[in-house]
Amino acid sequence: MPSRNSSAKKKQQNSLVRDESTSSPSTTPKSVSKASNSSSSQQKLQKKKNPSELSTISSGSVEKDLSSSMSTNPHGHPTDKKWAIGEKVLCRYLNSEHIYYEAKVMFLKELSGGDVGYGIHYPGWSNRHDEVVPQHEALIRFKNYSDEEATKAKEDVKRAQQMLNAKKRKQSELKNRSQAHDESSRSSTPGSADNASKRKTARRTTIETSAVAKKDMPQVTLTDPLRRILIDDENLVNKQFMLPKLPARITVFEIVQKYRESVVGVGESGNGGLSPQNLEHSALGLLDYFETAVGTILLYKFERPAFNDLVEELKKQKSEEAENESEAEQRGGAGSELETSKPSTGASLAEKRLCFSKQFGLPHLLRMFVRFTDMLAYTEWSERSLEAIIRHAQDFVMFLSKNHADFYDVEKDYMLAPAEYHKRVWGNHS
Repeated sequence: MPSRNSSAKKKQQNSLVRDESTSSPSTTPKSVSKASNSSSSQQKLQKKKNPSELSTISSGSVEKDLSSSMSTNPHGHPTDKKWAIGEKVLCRYLNSEHIYYEAKVMFLKELSGGDVGYGIHYPGWSNRHDEVVPQHEALIRFKNYSDEEATKAKEDVKRAQQMLNAKKRKQSELKNRSQAHDESSRSSTPGSADNASKRKTARRTTIETSAVAKKDMPQVTLTDPLRRILIDDENLVNKQFMLPKLPARITVFEIVQKYRESVVGVGESGNGGLSPQNLEHSALGLLDYFETAVGTILLYKFERPAFNDLVEELKKQKSEEAENESEAEQRGGAGSELETSKPSTGASLAEKRLCFSKQFGLPHLLRMFVRFTDMLAYTEWSERSLEAIIRHAQDFVMFLSKNHADFYDVEKDYMLAPAEYHKRVWGNHS
């Protein structure tokens, strides 16, 4: 029978193991932490493996176990494969979850951070749908090509299209049924009904119809790469207290111009059946939405003082431009009473936009798309107009996803906020 001293000694050892497993690693560099954890884990595993000792296995060893288990991916995704020019693959398109299309690697491109990008083309599709897929995304989106898998992928595409058509038919039937019900209700309403009651019923019907319309309205879907940008952006601003550099390296205005260039000269067949002119107009409309939304719903609290500084600086620039224009007009010799009685350029200063789209970059544009459906709800649109707006916005999102590496670089697009700025943010509790 073990002695009391031996039992107490074991309890003390177990207690020490538990203390080590719950200690905070925040003050230990990652490389040192991994090395020490790995060493201590090996020592503990050589002892009797009671539950408290097993709980101290380091995260590094877990990552190693996961890495080895991933080599047998059950979904057909390669784990460390490199693809060559001319090689066929099955690729999951940008906003599809489980639908794969045949694609071909056309070229290789070196991306920032040393990553390799695969320029792929979808046979039978317009070149406008070509994209560059980084290596880390290819490991998720690519599947090894085979005739059997290609046939299965085509069947999946056909099945998905049938389901989409059925959903559209159902929505159309529900809409027609709702309209018929409204007409029947109006025709059966007695002519002597109280006017106030009619107005109340009409308001209730409008609210219910709007709620249904918003629920059934198609959403703008962000792709995985764009969602990752939003996650990184939120982490940098709200947790690491970094600020986006202003003006951005690539501004929203420049992004929209590049999109417009991409659709000009391409027929409707190359734009998925969408008119190039309509796509252009929609892109310009997105600029208007951005200018309106950026200062009200697209900023984190930590960004607010920087935005206020930006507004003051832009107003100052506009004022100086107005004064320069006024002086230029006076020097031009326009001295008639009629001309001098015109309002000065500075009088219309409030009407001139401050062009926030020329200051902010991709992350704030993506924040807008997260709120886009809610923004549309503030304006009365016909169902047909709403569907067109969403389709055009989705096309723009696909363009952003294919080119996001050109528009966003986490290493270049942020700066560390100084201590004085922190005081301005957290000293203001309003």
